[in-house]
Order: sequence, then structure tokens, then C-alpha cells
Amino acid sequence: MASLNWAQVERLSEDHSADVRAETATQVATLFGVPQLTERERAMALEILELFAMDAEVQVRNAMAEHLKSCPLLPRSLALTLAADIEQVATPVLQFSDVFTEDDLTQLARAGGQGKQMAIARRNGVSELVSEVLIEIGDARVVQTLLHNETADISEPSLQQTLNRFPDRAEILNAMVQRPILPLSITCRLFQCVSEELRTQLIERHDMPPAIADELVRQGHERALAEFVTLNDSESVTAWLVSVLHRRAQLTPTLLLRTLCLGNLRFVEAAMAALAGVPLSNARTLIHDRGPLGLHALFDECRLPPHFFQAFRIAVEVYQEKKPKRTSGWTSDYVRQIIDRLLGVYETVCPEDIEHVIAQLSRQVGLESRPRTR
Repeated sequence: MASLNWAQVERLSEDHSADVRAETATQVATLFGVPQLTERERAMALEILELFAMDAEVQVRNAMAEHLKSCPLLPRSLALTLAADIEQVATPVLQFSDVFTEDDLTQLARAGGQGKQMAIARRNGVSELVSEVLIEIGDARVVQTLLHNETADISEPSLQQTLNRFPDRAEILNAMVQRPILPLSITCRLFQCVSEELRTQLIERHDMPPAIADELVRQGHERALAEFVTLNDSESVTAWLVSVLHRRAQLTPTLLLRTLCLGNLRFVEAAMAALAGVPLSNARTLIHDRGPLGLHALFDECRLPPHFFQAFRIAVEVYQEKKPKRTSGWTSDYVRQIIDRLLGVYETVCPEDIEHVIAQLSRQVGLESRPRTR
């Protein structure tokens, strides 16, 4: 076998010097990738490599892994042995070897620690399934590494899960903005939570239509307003806010739906009374009417977009079922129930957070920044 025979290898492999054994492992690993080897020579080389894979010295096993990591002739069984080793030995093979199956990589990712998961995340052409597993179990560094890998295929649901897991991690958001291609739904969600600088990059890098960008800016302002309204929900403050916002034509259907989904029915009652031009007591009676006509009649009188009615109806129903004593008792479980019921009515809405659902409803009807006038 070239310049190396079994007797020499046997003698060197038993040498007490780790340096000598590492050098021998390097030579054999290099020769193993030579296409001209005979079947007998390759079998001999494989036997030697399997011996070195069990060597007690990390230096020896690592030398072998480094020189086999890109070898197309590497047997899958030996690759799996190296991948199950400590990170120093496993990571070169995990990152570069093409002999692993998709199932191998998902199992290795689940069994491995951060270092092994990052090596898999750096692979060329990571599949959607492997990406899904890494995003499900990996920490922020693993997910960031995957997002920076432009050859990795990452599905829209996996990107949504990334935002759900790391909504406030700047390094994750930045890495996602830098992806070569993003679904529009992801672009819109990112727009709501990144800095002005990253918003500019989103618009330019992903060709976001100006109309959608403008709508998202408006919705970002509305979200902050809805949260302020909900935190200051005394009857007197609510009446004052409704009066001011009505005068400015800012009682939009999306603002009302946001505050309703935050559990602030008091604001919605006052806002709908103002829009419909009816006493507050009448608005309350119609909203809480258990029949099918009360809320619908008030909704029409407010001249709100018909496409939003089912969303309002569902949110009111969940509120009436749960009856929170205060808006602070309006938990994420209640909001999840609203979203789940919305999915049964609006087939084209994606099941993400309520802000994302509202943004989709708004785009579907092409809302202006003001409610309809009489």
C-alpha cells in the first residue's frame, strides 16, 4: 500500500509516542482517499483507521478526523464513530462529511452539545428538517450560526419559531435580516421588532413594497398605543382617550381589535359608542348581547370593515367566557384561544402572535390609516 505496509503501521500504532501515532493516522487517512488503492489495500487501511478511532489519545483521533472529514470514500459507520466522539474529534466530520444521512444529522444534533450542533449548522446545504431540529433544540449561538449559513434551507414555520424563541435577541434578529431570502410574513414580523437601521435593511434587501412598510410603521405605533390604553384603563382616562382619538380619526379597526385582544373591553365599548354616535350604555348592551344581531348591528353602525367582524365577535366571545377581573388577568392563553378560533374563520391567516394576525387581516382588506367615514 504505497509506502506504508501493515507491519510498519502495527509497529507505529503501538508506539508510546502520541505524535508518532498521530502522524501515522494522518498518513493512512490521506492514503485512504486515493482512488487508485486496490480493494485489499483499502480494506487494510480501513482496519487501521478503525484501530486509530479507538486510540486513547485525542490527538491521534483528531488527526484522523481532520484528514477524513472531506473524504467521499469514508464509510458511514466510521463517520458515525467519529461523530459520537468528543467535540474536538467530531466537529470536523460533522461539518464537512457528505456521508451522513438526514436522519443521522437530526439524531446527532439531538444527542450532541452546542459544539456539535454548531458544526452541523455550518454544513453546506443544511436541509429544512435538520434546520427545524436545530431551531427547536439549539441555543442562541447555534441558531445564529444556522441563520448565517446562506446555504441552509430554513422553512417559514422554522423562521417563525425562531422569532417566537428569541424575540428580543439582537444577534438573532440581525442574522435573520441578513438572510438572502425571507418570506413576506417573516419580513413583516421582523419589521415590528427591529431597529430603524435594520428596518431600512429589510426594505432594501428584501424589496418590501413601500405600502406595506408604511402600514407596518402605522401598526407599530398602534401597538404601543394599545398597550398604553390598556395600562391606563380607568373609566375617566378611557373616556378622555377615546375623545381625543376620535377627534383625530385614530379609532381604527386594528387599534380596537388590538385593545380587545389585550382584554380591554372598556376601551372598545367607549370607542364603538363614539364611532356609532350612540350612548355608552347602548353600546355596552349591544356588545354583550348574546344573540347574533347586537354586536353586528353596532359594528355596522360604526362602519368598520366587514372583514373584521368575525375577529371582533371571536374576541368578545373569549372575553365573555373568561371574564377577567382586570386586564392584567388577560393571559397569553386567552390570546392563544382567540388566534386558534380566528384560524377556523380566516383560512389565509397564519397562526402566529396576535400582532402578526392583525397585520395580515389589515393587509387583506387594504385598510387606510383611518376608519371608514359616514
